[in-house]
Amino acid sequence: MVMAALLFVAALVKFEPGAIVFAPPLAFLLIHRVESNFVNSWFVAQRLVPSPIAVFLAVLFWGWMWGVTGAMIAVPMLVGLRSACRHNRGLVLLRHLLQGNRPDVPGLRSLLRTPRPRTREPETSGLAT
Repeated sequence: MVMAALLFVAALVKFEPGAIVFAPPLAFLLIHRVESNFVNSWFVAQRLVPSPIAVFLAVLFWGWMWGVTGAMIAVPMLVGLRSACRHNRGLVLLRHLLQGNRPDVPGLRSLLRTPRPRTREPETSGLAT
C-alpha cells in the first residue's frame, strides 16, 4: 500500500489531474497481485511440499493455542521447523515425517539404524609386482 501511495504521488507530480494518475498504482497492484498469488505460490509449492497431515495438525494446534494469528503462522513455522531438521542429523526422522509424500522417504528401520563407519580400501595400481 505504501508503494501504491508513492506511485500515486509520483503520478500526480508527473501527469495532469485525471484518470491517468490512477494507472501507475493500479498497474503495480495488479502485477503484485498476480505475482504474490500465482507465480510465487507456484514456485514455493514446487520446492516446499510439506505433509498434508503435518499441515493440518500444525494449523489445528497453533489455531488452538493462539487463535487466528496462530493458524496464519502455523505453516511458515512448520516449513521453518523442517528446514531446521534438514541441518540437524538427529532430527532426520522428524524431517521425513514433515516432508510429505515423496518417493525417496526411507523406512523407519533404516532411519533408526546406526550408521556403520566406512573403512577405506587400500588402492592398487592394477599392475602386477
